[in-house]
Amino acid sequence: MIMRNERTDIRNQDIKGIFGLNLALERIEGGVVDLRDRTSPKKVHDERERLLAELDATINAINDAVILYKPSGDIVRMNPVARRLLNYDETTERKPLQERLENLRVERPDGSPLPLAPYLTRVLKGESFHGILGVLKRACGEDTWLQLSAAPVFSAQGEIIAAIGTATDITALHRADEERIRGLLMLTHDLRNPLTVIQGHTQLFRCFGRLPNKVRDDSLGIGLYVARRLVEAQGGRIWVESGKGQGAAFHFTLPMQK
Repeated sequence: MIMRNERTDIRNQDIKGIFGLNLALERIEGGVVDLRDRTSPKKVHDERERLLAELDATINAINDAVILYKPSGDIVRMNPVARRLLNYDETTERKPLQERLENLRVERPDGSPLPLAPYLTRVLKGESFHGILGVLKRACGEDTWLQLSAAPVFSAQGEIIAAIGTATDITALHRADEERIRGLLMLTHDLRNPLTVIQGHTQLFRCFGRLPNKVRDDSLGIGLYVARRLVEAQGGRIWVESGKGQGAAFHFTLPMQK
């Protein structure tokens, strides 16, 4: 008489067998063996961990703020630059999207509000945005000028699975541009009525220099050129004091006008 025994685990559930027993002869007449290869799941897990590590290393090496969102608006990844820019900690990152956005005050360059929620909604529908200018208003009173971009992330099947947003701090460039514009306006005024307003000319010539903490020792640039032309046109004299690695400063005197 041949009977089937119960399902028997051979080795950690990797191999399972159903065996037929001949009770009269007390021997196994046959069986079916189920082999399960657990190599593939481990490879998939290892590959996933490798890709996540590469993603973290990539966004952490970027000098711009980078945030990766789920379709729900939850934050998946956020690099240190973004945390410093938005003053986020782990608790803030886990807050709902609406609560996070309510604590952010962003304006357009003209001072009107720049709502971010509609942009995120449109990105999660497939749109992309590049180079939007915004001004982040900080609680300390300082303004941070930003260039904002965002794009959806698609799966292999073409479904939107996430959204990525970046913010580039352009505050230094904005300030330099403002100073250059201010200098040009002052120059056009003085060319119509040369050097009638002495006060403020130091700031005028300084704006043609360089960004903060940048020393230029190869030449004095347009600042000295403009100053010399204006001073010599009024019969004055100009001189320069400079040292390698220390930048340069120039001074001028003007004759008294009756």
